[in-house]
This record gives sequence, structure tokens and C-alpha cells, in this order.
Amino acid sequence: MLISNLENSDLYYSESAVHIEADDGTAAPTDPDIVYSGSCGESAKFALKNDGTLTITGTGKIRDSFFHTSLYMSSVQRIVIDEGITEIGERNFQGSSLLTSVVLPSTLQSIGNSAFQACRALETITFPDGLDSIGGTAFYACDNLKRLTIPASVTYIGGGAFMGCNSLTSFIMNGTDTLMIGGVVANCPQLEKVMLSAGAHFVEETDRSGTIFGENPLLTTAGPIGSGCDVEFGWTTEIPARAFVGLNNSLVAAYIPATVTGIGYEAFYSCYDLRDIYFGGSEEAWATVNIADYNNSLYWLSTTYHFKETCYHRWGVISQHDEDGHYRICSVCGRKTYGSSIQHTYSEWFVSKTPTPAEPGAISRVCAGCQYTETKTYAWGDRFIEETAIDIVREVVNGIIKDVTDGKSTVAVSAETANAIREATEKGYSISATPFFLSSPESSIPWLDRSLILEFIYKEFGVNFRIGQYLDMSIIMTADTGEGNSIVLGTVRIMNRPITYNYKIPDDLRRPGRAFYIVHDHDNAVSRIPITDNNDDTLSFEMSSFSTYALVYCC
Repeated sequence: MLISNLENSDLYYSESAVHIEADDGTAAPTDPDIVYSGSCGESAKFALKNDGTLTITGTGKIRDSFFHTSLYMSSVQRIVIDEGITEIGERNFQGSSLLTSVVLPSTLQSIGNSAFQACRALETITFPDGLDSIGGTAFYACDNLKRLTIPASVTYIGGGAFMGCNSLTSFIMNGTDTLMIGGVVANCPQLEKVMLSAGAHFVEETDRSGTIFGENPLLTTAGPIGSGCDVEFGWTTEIPARAFVGLNNSLVAAYIPATVTGIGYEAFYSCYDLRDIYFGGSEEAWATVNIADYNNSLYWLSTTYHFKETCYHRWGVISQHDEDGHYRICSVCGRKTYGSSIQHTYSEWFVSKTPTPAEPGAISRVCAGCQYTETKTYAWGDRFIEETAIDIVREVVNGIIKDVTDGKSTVAVSAETANAIREATEKGYSISATPFFLSSPESSIPWLDRSLILEFIYKEFGVNFRIGQYLDMSIIMTADTGEGNSIVLGTVRIMNRPITYNYKIPDDLRRPGRAFYIVHDHDNAVSRIPITDNNDDTLSFEMSSFSTYALVYCC
């Protein structure tokens, strides 16, 4: 009996050594132990035995998703991939619930995105020397994986590659030059040991996005290899950007060698529980360390520094503030320190300046403690090239308001925004909507959004492309409460009619011959937005859903 998989290739079924003739005239397998066989790539073949062993032979790539939709994968318990296979395509073994072990060949160079995702019974896997890349979510939610060692040859590990591996206790990364993006071992609650070689890094020079951690409660200390810390690292002169992002509520102590002269952008970003920093040199030497932006966890009031020669700080009263919060100054050494207990306590956002076609508007919030005001500007309809764009927005929003007040469900706004609309209409407030444009710093974009966007860029465009700017594009809904006061009700998530947007490329990014593109992440689905007009300084494109956009460029 010949079974043809029209989307993939010819499969052969064998029952008690029944002779089967293949389409090309060759004899199909007659081994009574083989229940299925066929080709799974241009030069790759497979055979599944009745004991649950799937063997793959040949050369080259296993075709993307070849095995993913095959019913017989539910019986596969062991996979053996022979020498000659160089690439495992995307999603091939995803969700193989009985799979417990995999044997990989020394010729393997690449493991595709989601290749082994949710293989929840998989207990062990050994990566061969020579492996170059591991795709995003390749082993996501492999609940029984316990220990992982990454060979020195690996240069890229994609976002969430080992995320959600609930039994993982050890992750050793030996790469000599390995880029890791977006929560590689995030949400692994049993992870208690991580070793990162000196070649581990998490961002390209201009991308400033990515990390490997996130919700790892047992990783409480970090220090150089040999220190015995939960996270051991091989960096000797500079701690790379975003090195410990994600250890927000677990990292309590960091041991930094005296040889370190620089700490990268956001290396300790939002490490809220960091209490002790042990530096191998003197306080004077620490003062010369180049600490990049967004490392405020190193300056909090609750953080204690341990040097060879320690200043016993005499902190003044909290009398000064800046955009990062309130701070105190040591009267002995002049050091400034912040603390989690003295960060700004902000009010809700409110409209502080109503936009006009000629001038942008602004939303603001005020610290209740020191009255420091944070303000963000947003553009009006002059950035839209369609003359009817504002009319379209007004028409769509009026429809949303009607649906909400009539008790109809809508995906256009969140439940919280719908409730705010309902309360505002009950109070008789006048509701208006304004196109909202904001250039967003990378740190304000959720790490999962950044990870997904970067994964898409590397796959769609290549590794030479960069993110020039993140863009927050929304329709902001406000209610006039009387006497010129307005409150923000929320934003529109999606519209049933598109509007065309005319985006001015920042001056510092424009170069002769440079190519620009727009990508969009909405509800964790990333796509490339078609450009309707592209000249030297502007890009025009249509949009109907509002969330995170990114300007992408090459060279």
C-alpha cells in the first residue's frame, strides 16, 4: 500500500514484509520492523520502526515542517540522525509527545526555529561540535530537559530557544562568539547554574536588545568563572550590554573582577533586588569604570559596595531629583545613590497640551513626592498624507463608542479602555480621539516584542540589518471632564479601515543609498509593512493595527 503525502514526499507503509512498489519503480522497504519510510528532503530519507525509532539518513537539509503534520510522529520515541545531514528545518519535531532522546550527527550545522518545541518527554540532547546556530524557540517547553551544554562553534541562539524548560538545572555556554537573543533560558524555574563564556553577547552594537534571562528565581549571584556563583561569566574587561536583564527579582549579589573597565548598556537593568556589589579593586578604581546608561540598579540606596578600601558613606537627605528618581549624595566621596523606595511615584497620564495641525500635543504625569513632571509629545494629523485620515479616525472611534455603550463586544479596544469609555459616556463627558505618534526608547519596549522583531529581521532581511528606531503608533482616546481638563481613556488597538502614515526618517539615520523598511508586532505576530512611497527622507505606509513598529535599515 503506497501512502503519498502530496505536500512532502512519498511515504511507504510496510506490514509484515509486504512488498511495495514506489512511484519511481524502486522497491519500497520490506523490513518487517519498518512501518513508514520515504524522503524528507532533497537528499534526505527516513525510516520509522515499530519500536518508535525514527532514523534519518542522507545529506543536506530536513525540509521545513516535514514531520510536523505527520500523524505517525505521535509514536516516535527516539530520533537518530545520521552523518551527512546538515540542517534540521523549522518545526519538524514540534510537539512529539513521546520523544525521549535525539542523536545528532557531527555534520549538523543548524537547528531551525521551533524544531523540537514542546517535546515534553525529551530528556537529553548533545549538540555536536561544529553546530553553528540554534533557532528561536527550538527547544521551548521541553519540560524534561535537565542539562544543556552549548559547543564553542555556536554563533547564534534565537529568542526563547530554551524558554520554559521546567526541569532545566544547568546551562553551559562555551561559544567563542555567540549572539543570544530574547530570553534564551527565561522561565526555567529550576535553573540553578549558568556558565557563560567570554564570547557570549546579547546585542549587536546598534540593536541594544536581547538577553537570555527572565523569571529565573534560583539565580541569585553572579561572578567570574571559578567564583562558585549561580551565574558564572568569562568576561574580564567588559560586562556586555544587557548581561543580567531578566534577573529582576532574583539577583542579589554581583562579583566584578578588578580587571573590568566597562559595564555595557542595561547590563544590570531593573535588577530590583541587587543588594551587594563586590568589586576586586578600590573605590577609586571603581570610579573609573565606564558604566553605560540604564544601570540604575548599581546606584540604588539599598545597594552596598564592597571594595578593598571602602568609603563609609554619609548620605545626605533626599533633596534632589532628576528623571531617574530622587537621590542622595555622600558627603564624604560625593557619590550619588538612588533607591527603590525613593523612585518617582507618578500620577496617571493626562493630556497636558492639546495638539493642533501645526503643533504636537503632549501627555504628562507628575511625581507626587517632588512634583517632577515627565512629558511625552505626540504628533497630530499633519504627519498623515491622506487628507481624510482624521475623518476616518473620527468615524471609526464613534463606531467603537457606540458598540461599547450598546454593550457589544469589540476587539478594537481593551476591556479596561471599554470600561473607561462607558464611565465617561455615563458622566456625559465629551470623548475625542487623536493619532498618537511616539518615538520609543528600546528600554520601553517589552523584551518579548523586541525578541520577536529581531528574530523576524534576521530571518527576513539578514544579520546586516539594524533597528534604527522603535515607534509607538496608536489612537489615543481622551475625555473632556470640563474646564479644559482631559483624561486619557486608553488607546485603539485596531481599526476596520487603514490610514496612510507619512514617517519622516530621523536625520542621523539618513545615508545615501541606505534602504529602510517598517516592521510591525501586533499580538506577538510580526510582519513587514509594505511601503507605498519611499523617498530620501520619508516613508509612507498604511496601518490599521496599533502597537509596536520598528524602522529597519541596512548598511
